[in-house]
This record gives sequence, structure tokens and C-alpha cells, in this order.
Amino acid sequence: MTRRVTARDITDPAKSFAGMPKLLELAWKYARMLGVSVIPKIAFRNDLTSRWLGRYAYTTKPGKVNTIQIQRRVLHDERTLERIMAHEMAHHVDFLTTPPSPRGSQDFAPLRDPHGPSWQAQADKVNRVMGQNFVTELSDESYVLAPETKPYTLLIVKTLKGRLGYQASVHFYPEVVARMSAILKKAIRSTDPRWARAPKIGSRSMALPKNEEETQALLELYGRAERR
Repeated sequence: MTRRVTARDITDPAKSFAGMPKLLELAWKYARMLGVSVIPKIAFRNDLTSRWLGRYAYTTKPGKVNTIQIQRRVLHDERTLERIMAHEMAHHVDFLTTPPSPRGSQDFAPLRDPHGPSWQAQADKVNRVMGQNFVTELSDESYVLAPETKPYTLLIVKTLKGRLGYQASVHFYPEVVARMSAILKKAIRSTDPRWARAPKIGSRSMALPKNEEETQALLELYGRAERR
């Protein structure tokens, strides 16, 4: 039997289920709030360079189900996690109630605007209960993310003129670095998210420090890193 939404559902979510912190509770909370009786599959991701924090995979492929994917780094802050889950559940209800044309639907990329009027109508329902701008189209500076990423190798390159650049990869292949033509190369293990969204080690491009603070931090790491 489906239980009616109460004030407690909205203000005091139940304790976490083991292995899926708050996600199932939150999914059901917003399913009830938005008037549906089914939730999608929920999965964790731990991508190093991804700029999305949560996404809804809509599919018409036989045997596949719609899925909400959540980056693990958002589990660091409960309010951030809940806002992201509410955003993705708005997508879920949107696609249940106003499905896009099957001819043009594919994973993660339906033809119609994913944040169009039908999604906004669901977001507005949440915001009337949870507060203005609880669900927004894009993430904002109030989102709190984990201060560390999963471990990766940071390759720092220093040119003859002293300019610094860097690349990053979870998997490190010394033979790839050996083929690179950079003059001086050093590598160090890191979990710092500042350097994680860099071109992959061995690619033709490099990230550059954005300011003097990052330049000094990178120089310090370069001094501690091992030459490659």
C-alpha cells in the first residue's frame, strides 16, 4: 500500500540504507512529493574529470531501465546530495508524464529540452515545498563537494622557459610518458580536485594554472614529484 506524504517525510528523511546513503529514501521522498509510484534505478559513479554531478539516463532500448547516476563526491554534503536527487527526480517524473518521441530518444540525450517547461513544472512543485531555488537548472556555488577525489597520477611538465602545464590520469603508463617530447616531466600521486580535470596523460594538450596561487602550488608539487 502506498503511504501518503507527511510533514515528516519532507523535513526528517529516514535513516540511510546500508550501501546506498540516503539515495533510496530521497528518491521515494520526491516520488511521493511529485505524485508517482515508481523510482528509477540508482547508480554511483566516481568519474575523475566529469563536470556533471548527477544525471538521468532515459532510454527506450529493450531490457534497459531509466537510471539516475550520482557522482560519489556529492555524498560529502547531505543538502547538496538532496538537491541533486530532487533535480534528477524532476527529470524522472517529467519523462514518465511527458515522454519524448521514441524515434529521437537515446541515453542521456532526448530530443526535447531536458530543462524545458515540463521539467520546470516538476521543479516548481519541489521548490514550493522545499524553498525557492532548492532545485535549479544548473549547480551553483552553494553546492558542497568532497575535498578530495579518488587517487590519480598528476604529471607536471616544465618547459625550458619555466612554464608549467599538467595532465592527469587514474591509470599511469610510464611507457606513454616516455614517448612524450616535453623537456622536464615529473609525476606525483594526488587526490586534489584542483588538478583532476586535466587532459589525460599522453594527450596532445595540457592544462595550465589559472592564477598565481595555482602556479605556486604546482611548483611546490613539482619540487616533490619524481622525475619521469
